[in-house]
Amino acid sequence: MRFPKRVVVLLFLFLPILQQLQAQKKITAVPVVGKSCPDYRFKNVVNYKSKTVSISDFKGKFLILDLWHKYCGACISHFPKLGSLQEKYKDKLNILLVGMDEGDREAVDIFKKVASKYQLAIPSAFDSSMFNLIDAFPGTAPDLVWIDQAGIVQAVTGGLSEDDLLSFFESKKFPHVDRSHAAAASIYPYDSHRPFFENNNGAEEGSYLFKSVFGEWDETKHLRNFPKDIETDLRVFKNQLSGCGTLKSMYMFAYRGIANYPATLDFQTTRTDSLAVYGLYYPLPILEMKDSSKFAYDFNKGKGLYMYSLKVPDEKATGKRMLSIFQRDLENYFGYAATVETRRMPCVKLTISDEAKKELLSKGGHEQWKGGDLFTGVHVRNYSWNYFFRTAFPQYLENIALNNEKQLILLDETGLGDTLIDFDMEKSITVRELEEHLISMGFSFVKTIRQMKVLVIRDPNTKSKVSGNGQK
Repeated sequence: MRFPKRVVVLLFLFLPILQQLQAQKKITAVPVVGKSCPDYRFKNVVNYKSKTVSISDFKGKFLILDLWHKYCGACISHFPKLGSLQEKYKDKLNILLVGMDEGDREAVDIFKKVASKYQLAIPSAFDSSMFNLIDAFPGTAPDLVWIDQAGIVQAVTGGLSEDDLLSFFESKKFPHVDRSHAAAASIYPYDSHRPFFENNNGAEEGSYLFKSVFGEWDETKHLRNFPKDIETDLRVFKNQLSGCGTLKSMYMFAYRGIANYPATLDFQTTRTDSLAVYGLYYPLPILEMKDSSKFAYDFNKGKGLYMYSLKVPDEKATGKRMLSIFQRDLENYFGYAATVETRRMPCVKLTISDEAKKELLSKGGHEQWKGGDLFTGVHVRNYSWNYFFRTAFPQYLENIALNNEKQLILLDETGLGDTLIDFDMEKSITVRELEEHLISMGFSFVKTIRQMKVLVIRDPNTKSKVSGNGQK
């Protein structure tokens, strides 16, 4: 088909314009990892055979685009290394520097000076429009786009090493921070007036390596007690510790790793560390301070209750380390000094007459347990005394603590041990009523003093109120 001469002339005149429009269309695309790199055309190229160069000019070799600007000292100091790598792998690698041109030729002069001094064979384009298009993180440099022999973008990084290059040549992945536009789009916004991670500030909430938090508990929040012991929590939650409670209970857990010091042996307590505290550690801390109001609490009103949460890396998640962090957090926030000391502390011995022992001896038969504890009423057949004591007596001590706002250590000195017993007690209304019933059965409650470990919490820079031998 023959076109009129006028049409041919018009097509000829508009061809450069069409080509320019096509080029501009390509320029709008950003490099995407895993896809073909747009055929960018760079202008103002120095240290090269022509003033312009395109991505397609390097096809068949590996290509790295290195974005830099005159404010990046690390970029400039890295030029000689890039030059040596370019020379070493010149048969299969091209490196093209892409500098930001601010119109003052300062960047050009810097590059020419370094290139001349080190006899660099690498070219640099000075094309701000291309720099800004490719750069996914404005204001930072260097950024490197890794393009393989087929023109596919394999990575966008913030640095380069020879080991990375060797992996690149073999089409292997290498460790790096992703600096692509896709990575930039996924970055969480950051408000410098708020902490990292709070409501996804700067990073996904929960992605932190280490975090500890104190807070006041109120009735709108879930009350999670501390676990029975630190090892129990680590078995369940691996690298986390969390719980709510009074300030006293927090200090006790932080310094012994046990939620409730057994004033008798809790039958569910099986760990050696937990058993060791019975009769050896006083169940409440001693407060030696001018103002102890922070330790006052009211469960009904949700006052004086706190929340604590700690998360550490898996490799640091040992009970000893986490308790040490908990202790420091308590000191950092509340300011008190805390030490474990040996003191003579009041306690009560539970004894029994020989005649009463004979009455308790089991008559045989199958094990039976009806009821719950000493207050609700309990009827037991053919159970060991140790198990009965550890199961039925804690509620009695808890009631004493609630009514008198103090804890009591009850030492089992009945000598019954694992002797099988039968035991019958009806429901008791008060602590006094229960004690009278037990006394009528031949038990005795004897007050005594026992030297034991005790947690002492005091104002900072104050000395202990007891002498070196534990006497007050």
